[in-house]
Amino acid sequence: MRAFRSILKSGLVALILLMPMLALAGPPRILLINSYHKGYRWTDEQSDAIEDGIRTYAPEASLDVFYLDWKRHPEPQTYDNAYATLRDRYRTEKPDLIAVTDDAALIFALDHREVLFPGIPVIYGGVLKEDAQRLIGTTPLVTGINQSMDPAGTLMLARSLGPYQKVVFVRDETESSAAFERELREAAADLYPPVAMESLSGQPFGQVLARLRSLQPGTVVLLGSYASDGQGMILPLSSFVHRFTTETPVPVYGFYRYQLGHGIVGGSLLSGTVSGTLQARIITDVLQGVPVSQIPAGNQKTAELTVDFTASERHGLRLSDVPDGTKVINRPASVLEEYAVAVISTVLIIVALLMLTVFLLLNIRQRRVAEQALLRKVQDLRESRTELARSEERYRLASGAARDVIWEWDLRTGLRHFSGRVQELMGEDAEYLKSLPNWIARIHPQDQARVRRLLDDYLSGRASSYRVEYRIRRTDGDYIWLQSNANCLSDEAGVPYLLVGTYTDITEEKRRQEHIDFLAYHDALTGLANRESLRLHVTDRISQAPEERLCLIFIDMDNFKYINDSAGHTIGDRLLVQAAVRLQRAAGTGRVVARLGGDEFVIVLPQEDMSALDVRRTRLINAFRAPFDVDGQTFYMGCSAGLVVYPEDGSSFEDLLQNADIAMYQAKAAGKGGMVKYAPSMSEQTTARVRLYNRLRSAESNGAFAVYYQPQVRASDGRIRGAEALLRWRDAELGMVPPDRFIPACEETGQIIPIGEWVLRKTCRMIRDIDAARGADAGIPDMVFSVNVSVVQLMQSDFVATAARIVEQEQVDPRRLELEITESVMMGAFDEANRRLRQLREIGFNTSLDDFGVGYSSLTYLRQFPFSTLKLDKSFVRGLPDEPTDCAMVRSIIRIAEDLGLETVGEGVETDGQQAVLAESGCTWLQGYLIGKPMPEMDLLEFCTRWRGFTPQGQAVPVS
Repeated sequence: MRAFRSILKSGLVALILLMPMLALAGPPRILLINSYHKGYRWTDEQSDAIEDGIRTYAPEASLDVFYLDWKRHPEPQTYDNAYATLRDRYRTEKPDLIAVTDDAALIFALDHREVLFPGIPVIYGGVLKEDAQRLIGTTPLVTGINQSMDPAGTLMLARSLGPYQKVVFVRDETESSAAFERELREAAADLYPPVAMESLSGQPFGQVLARLRSLQPGTVVLLGSYASDGQGMILPLSSFVHRFTTETPVPVYGFYRYQLGHGIVGGSLLSGTVSGTLQARIITDVLQGVPVSQIPAGNQKTAELTVDFTASERHGLRLSDVPDGTKVINRPASVLEEYAVAVISTVLIIVALLMLTVFLLLNIRQRRVAEQALLRKVQDLRESRTELARSEERYRLASGAARDVIWEWDLRTGLRHFSGRVQELMGEDAEYLKSLPNWIARIHPQDQARVRRLLDDYLSGRASSYRVEYRIRRTDGDYIWLQSNANCLSDEAGVPYLLVGTYTDITEEKRRQEHIDFLAYHDALTGLANRESLRLHVTDRISQAPEERLCLIFIDMDNFKYINDSAGHTIGDRLLVQAAVRLQRAAGTGRVVARLGGDEFVIVLPQEDMSALDVRRTRLINAFRAPFDVDGQTFYMGCSAGLVVYPEDGSSFEDLLQNADIAMYQAKAAGKGGMVKYAPSMSEQTTARVRLYNRLRSAESNGAFAVYYQPQVRASDGRIRGAEALLRWRDAELGMVPPDRFIPACEETGQIIPIGEWVLRKTCRMIRDIDAARGADAGIPDMVFSVNVSVVQLMQSDFVATAARIVEQEQVDPRRLELEITESVMMGAFDEANRRLRQLREIGFNTSLDDFGVGYSSLTYLRQFPFSTLKLDKSFVRGLPDEPTDCAMVRSIIRIAEDLGLETVGEGVETDGQQAVLAESGCTWLQGYLIGKPMPEMDLLEFCTRWRGFTPQGQAVPVS
C-alpha cells in the first residue's frame, strides 16, 4: 500500500508539472553548472535528476552541462578558466536559464552573471540555507532549493542503535564541509547525555586511518563529504568510504545517500536525486513563465533516515529502537516474500483455468445460437439476390470514379472490357483500346517482350501471380507508367477462361523513385557525382584494368568558408554551382567530376590523359582565375589541389583519396592557388602538422605567445614613424615556430580570432606605455603602430565592432593604429571586404595593403579600397640597387601610390644601398633589419630613445 501511494503521488506530481510545459513556446536553452567533477557521486545524482526532470517535463529544452571541478581544484584559476570557456561558448547566443549545484557554482554564477549572462535567472540547489542567504543577499532573479542537512537525525539514529560517548567527524576542507561541521557541533551540544566531539580534517589519508584504527568502543564515526585528503590525494568516493568502514572497529555513519552500500551503518542521508528533482521543478516553473520573484527558495526535506541491515549486524547493533519511518535496506527476506512469485503464479494459473472454463461454456452456447441464425440466413440469402443486382449497379458507378482502371479479358472470345477512367488515362476512346493488338502496340518497344513473357508464364501456370510495370504511350505521344495486376479464373480442367485485373497510373511514383536513385549517386546541389559514385567508379576502373594508370585531382576552394560565413549560404551554394560548371568544362567531356561535400571536388583522369597531364592541371587551376559574379557581387576565388596517380600513389580508392587530400593540404601550406603532386614524405609532414595543431591548443593558455615590434622610420631622414606588431610563438617542445607555419594553422582552426584580438589589445597598451614614456623623455615621438589583420578576422560579422570596442576600452585613438590587410582578403568577398574597410576608416583606423606585388596585385584594389598606405613586398626591395628591373618596378609602384595619394612603406630594408634607392624614388617609410629587428616591448622603448636616424649620406646611425 505504501508503494502504491508513492506511485500515485509521483504520477500526480508528474501530471501537474507536465501541464504547464505543454504551453511552453520556443526551444529554451539551459546551462547547468556543477561545482564538482563528473564521476563525483553527489554531483552525478543532482545532475542526472535535473536532466531527467527537464527531459520529462520540458523535452523541447536543450541542456548544456558544465563542471567546475572545484573538489579537485579549489583555486581561483578554476574560476578564471571557467569564465574564459563560457565567455567564448556563449559569445553570440545566451542561455535562457542558469542552473547551479552546490556553493562553488553559485559563487561563480553570482560573480560573473552580469558580464556573461546579464538578466538571466539562476536556480540553485545543494546550498545550505544560511550560506545561500549570505551569498545571494538582495541579488534579483535568484531562487532554488536549500540543502537541509539533518545532523541531529543522524546522531539520534546512532544513539537508538547503541550508546556512545564520543563522536569523530571525518571531512574534507571544502567550504560546505566546514559549514556543516558547525551545524553538527550545535546538534551534538543538544544531546543528553552529552558527547565529546573530535574533527579530522586537513590531515593525510594515512593519519586519518591510523586514528580511526585506534578508536575504542563507545565511539562512533561520522563521515561527511570527503573527496580528497589534506595533501590533495584523490580516490573514488567508494574507495574512501570502504577504507574508512573496513579499518575502523566502531560503527561509521554518514550524511549522504551515495555512501550507502560501502560499509556505513546509515544515517539521515541526503539524496542528490531528491535535491535535483526539486530543482528541476523550479526550473520548469520558470520556463513556464512564473516570475522568479514569486518562487521562494525551497526548504523541503531532502534527507531520509536509512539503516543498512548488513552493516548493523557486523557491529551487533539493535534495530528495535530505531525511529519510526526509518528505511532498512539489505534485510533478509521472509519466507512469504521469498516465495511470493510462486504464490502469485499459482493464483494466476487458477484464475486462468476458471476463465477458460467460462469461455468454453459461453462458446457452446454461442454455437447453438449460431445454428439457429444460420437457418435464418438461408432465408435472408434469397432476399439478398435482389439487393445484389442493385449492388452491381452501384459498383459500376463507383469503379467509374476510382483511381484505377478495372478490366477483364475473356480468353475464349478475346473480348476486353474496361471500367473506370481509361479515356482520361490514355486520351483514347475505350472502344479502340479493347483490341489487345491496339493496346500492345502502344506499349514501349523496350517493354513489350517482357509484358508478353510474364503474361504467358502466368497463364501457363509457370508463375503464380501476374504483376508487371511498363510504359505505355498516350494519344498525345507522352509515355506514362502503368502497373498491371491480374487474377484468372479456370474451368474444371484447369484451363484459364477469364482474366480480371487493374491498371494503376504509377508515373509520379516512378519519377520520385528515379529522383531518389539519382540522389543516391549524385550531389543534390551541383548534380555532380557524389562520394559513393566516385568510389564505385574508381574501384571499377582499378578492378577492370589494374594495369592502366589513373589520376585523381583533389581540389579545395581557397577562402570559401569566409565567403560562406560573410555573404550567406545562399550565395555560397550558387558559388559552388558555378565552380562545378567551370570544373566540368575544364575537365573535358567524359571525365568524372565529383563533389565530396562542402567546397571539395575530385576529378578523375583516365590513362589517355596522362600524356597531357600538365595541360590538364593548368586548365583546372585557371578555371578559378576569373572572378565569380553572383547576384551582382564579385568574388575572387582560388583553389588548391593535390594530385595522385594510380598505382604508384595508392592501390585502392581510399588510399588514393587520402593521399590526394594530404597533397592538397601541402598546396595550401605552400601559399594556396597551386597544385602539388603527392610524395610519401608528405605523410610525415601531415603528422608534424597534427602535432603543431595539438601544441597550438594550449599555447594561448600557457602564455607562449608574445608580441614583438619592428620599427618604421622615414626614408629621407630616419625620423621614427612607429612600429609593426608581429606575433611570435615559442613552444616548449617545438622551440621558436616561424609565423608562416603557425599563422595558417590558427586561421584554419579559428584560434586567430581570439589571438588577433589579444594582439590588438596588447598593441593598444604598448601605445599607452609609449605615451607615458614620452612624457618623461621628450626624445620619443608620437608613434603609429601597424597590426596585421587575417582574412578570418575581417570576415567575422562583428570584427568592426570588436576593433572599435577594444580601442575604446583601452582609451587609444584609432588614428594611432594602422590595420594591415593582405591581398588574399580581396581574393574572397570583394564587396564585403570593401564595406568593412570603409567602416574601419570611418571610425578612424588607418588601413594599409600589405605585401603588394606578390599576389593578385590589381590597381582595382588601390582605386576602390580605402587604403591609406601601400607596403612594397620585400621581394622587390631585395634586388635593390643592383637589379634594374626591380628598381624600375619600385619606382613605378611608388609613383602610382603618390598619384593616388597613398604613403608607401618599403619592407625588408637591410642595406644602405636599398635605403638610398627607396629614398630617391620617393618612398615614404622604411622597415627592416637596417633599422632594427623585431624586438620586445622594453627594447622598443630603449630603441626610441637611442635612435639617431640617417646621416646626410643616407647611412643609418648605429644605435649606441
